[in-house]
Amino acid sequence: SFGGTPPPSAMDPQLEAKAGQKCEAVQQMIRRIERALSNNAEEDKQWLRNIINPNDACLSTLVKILIEPKYKGFVGLRCVVLRAIQLILRIAVLMVNGPHALDNNVGLWCLVHLVGDELTCKVLPVVAHVAECDQCEPLAACNALMMLAELGPEALAANLAPRLVDLFVRLPDRA
Repeated sequence: SFGGTPPPSAMDPQLEAKAGQKCEAVQQMIRRIERALSNNAEEDKQWLRNIINPNDACLSTLVKILIEPKYKGFVGLRCVVLRAIQLILRIAVLMVNGPHALDNNVGLWCLVHLVGDELTCKVLPVVAHVAECDQCEPLAACNALMMLAELGPEALAANLAPRLVDLFVRLPDRA
């Protein structure tokens, strides 16, 4: 394994169970977000507004899971957390009004607004590493690139273009 993190099979069974529970909870949240986006009912719109409220701990909790070293080896958890963050950022970007709506990096502005500078500064290098790392699971790298794309060109650096092409080859269904 890379980065000194043992593979999940060598980890504490309690930690493995906890990661599994978190993974299932995040998957349920993703399904609920996707349902709310497709239903477009007023109740769903209100729920979506709540999850992008800076006072709601949802996004910051997801970011904390992603940066938590003990969960580094749990690829499935990382994949669903990256996907959930990306979806929440997309919702936040769609709801931005005013001058920020015209900013190419509005997603990055939303992330800072929702989780603060400190967590943003901690999560960006983690996501960039997952996107760039050849040893990382391709699906996790793809989800990391999608999240970075949601943030805008400032986060999705041009040096990631070869990695993107590599992932298109390895994961043609995600292209």
